[in-house]
Amino acid sequence: MKRLALSLGAFLRGVYSDRPFPFEACLAHARESGYEGVELGARAPHPTPESCPTRAQREDVRRALAEAGLTLSGISTNFHGLSPVQHDHQAYVERFETNLQFAADLGARTFRVDTVTPPESVAPTDERRGLERLAETWKTCARRASERGVRVVWEFEPCFAFNKPSQIEDVLRAVDEPNFGVLFDTCHAHTVAALGARQTGDRETLPGGAIELLERLRDWIGAIHVIDTDGSLHDGSTSAHLPLGAGVLDFDALVPALLKCGAPTDWWCVDLCFCPTAWESAGPCKNTLAALLAKYER
Repeated sequence: MKRLALSLGAFLRGVYSDRPFPFEACLAHARESGYEGVELGARAPHPTPESCPTRAQREDVRRALAEAGLTLSGISTNFHGLSPVQHDHQAYVERFETNLQFAADLGARTFRVDTVTPPESVAPTDERRGLERLAETWKTCARRASERGVRVVWEFEPCFAFNKPSQIEDVLRAVDEPNFGVLFDTCHAHTVAALGARQTGDRETLPGGAIELLERLRDWIGAIHVIDTDGSLHDGSTSAHLPLGAGVLDFDALVPALLKCGAPTDWWCVDLCFCPTAWESAGPCKNTLAALLAKYER
């Protein structure tokens, strides 16, 4: 049976960025909304490696989760300003190591990364070298994470480099580590595969959209985010995240396909990042997704 988690990063961004909800309030809200777990955004004012540098402080975070009756489904941390495509390999790995230890200390088993770099920043002539640099860096990261029992998952998005379906496959083949895969987010899969959002050069889309991309990536899926979209971009950047049922995605087709994708986790995470109604939509999204799973899960 699938377990449902709520991404807490949604309550730190967008309309909530000026007045983010405290970590403890988010835990209480997730539990009251019926979730079994949460995904930590690891951004202030929520716990980060910098705000919780000691083992005792990290144990306090684990205790807060346990007292709320929640499990940590995964962690997403901040690599802003340090791209694995363009920047020094060692600097990225050092920051990864710091955040990996934090994730392991909290008991996280999934660690999210992205390419950081906007797609427009990688010229066609630099793409091959960027892919080589990215693969070298993420190979190192995946191997170090494997030693701590943590899986590294790449969330591809329109706003980050290597956002074409074939490029996603190229990156996965180049990294080629058993501990590395993709975080398959349903809204990003739609905007990337069906619309070709923010792609540079020749636009590349798939006739079958998100479901065809899911089939192409089935051997590499390491984590799942479920959320709706209308196909637009938030502030012209990344996929607009909408409550389930408020967008254009066909979840009666997506959910059965996701159930068959072979992901090595029973966690499905609702990610309402940048959604202006994230707080009040968390509960209804959980109920909608639970109903879909009850309909299709065997």
